[in-house]
Amino acid sequence: MSDNSVQIIRDHCRTGLNEYTHKAFNLLPKIENPDILDIGCGTGVPTIELAKLSGGNILAVDIVKSSLQILKEKCIKYNLDKNIKTQCISISSLSFPKNKFDIIWAEGLIAFIGFEKGLKQLKKFLKPFGFLVIHDDIKDLSIKLSQINASGYNVMNHFILSEKTWWDNYYGPLEKSINEFLENQRIKPNKEVQSILNEINSYKSKPELFSSVFFILQKQI
Repeated sequence: MSDNSVQIIRDHCRTGLNEYTHKAFNLLPKIENPDILDIGCGTGVPTIELAKLSGGNILAVDIVKSSLQILKEKCIKYNLDKNIKTQCISISSLSFPKNKFDIIWAEGLIAFIGFEKGLKQLKKFLKPFGFLVIHDDIKDLSIKLSQINASGYNVMNHFILSEKTWWDNYYGPLEKSINEFLENQRIKPNKEVQSILNEINSYKSKPELFSSVFFILQKQI
């Protein structure tokens, strides 16, 4: 099984969560041709959806070059290469002008740098009354809501993706697809596939840890 085959399967299954990217985006007010920063974009499953939904200009950043290359190929495939630009950079090294973006989108990345730190770091890049959308694990939800208010944002909305949603829309289809591929090809899991299977087993052992939450925030000034 090639690394590319694994990524194709994972990306296909990840589209099962796109309806929640839609839901979060539709909770924002209408902005004509918004400038959007998508941090930790990976191979760009949500990025492509954001481009289709917003009609805006997206700068998609990630530290993994191979993931950005896959995203670039998708942009060409969907004729979105004029709407989406990529940059290989760590979130800790972001150096954009202040007040540059209408929307900053952060699905799954902020946990790597710390929730409160991420709030403060990203705020300076938002235009006054701009919007920050975060998808994060549900742990310490009440603390995170307090940190949001203390960091100069208003909580416009938030909604939860339950453990069942994660199974029905992602991990269940992913397990089925991986097992079918292994059976059809009559091969054993390589290192990357085994990592995915381990992740699925982690879900099965403690599914309550896999609930997550979308926050839709507005910069106060």
